[in-house]
Amino acid sequence: MPEERVREGQYRRQEVSVLNWMGTMLLFLIPIVLAAVAGYLWNVNLIVLIGATILADMILMVVLMLTTRRASKRNGLIAALILTALLTVLSVLACAFFGAEISSFIQKINAPAAAAVDMLPQTTPEASPMP
Repeated sequence: MPEERVREGQYRRQEVSVLNWMGTMLLFLIPIVLAAVAGYLWNVNLIVLIGATILADMILMVVLMLTTRRASKRNGLIAALILTALLTVLSVLACAFFGAEISSFIQKINAPAAAAVDMLPQTTPEASPMP
């Protein structure tokens, strides 16, 4: 663990700065932005984008975990990796066991919006007389 010598016989741990953590968190946004752009430009399936984003973030966590020199940052990345993997597994299991219920819930939410669109007046432009 990196330490710096303050005075004779005393050591102080080097802390990870707030700016360092902010930079690390901004790195995790890159796959999300790329997935949003890919979904917009190429009309990619949302499930594929979410899976690719989670996988890219987990790979980034492992790379940062292996390359960092500070123990506190490494421990934070290990905790984030474990939580990400756990939540991913729980999400997949929830979709596998409760997929029909989730789908019907989403359809119930979208039904009022679809009905409101159907209630909009249908207007067609009137033909203008030729001069």
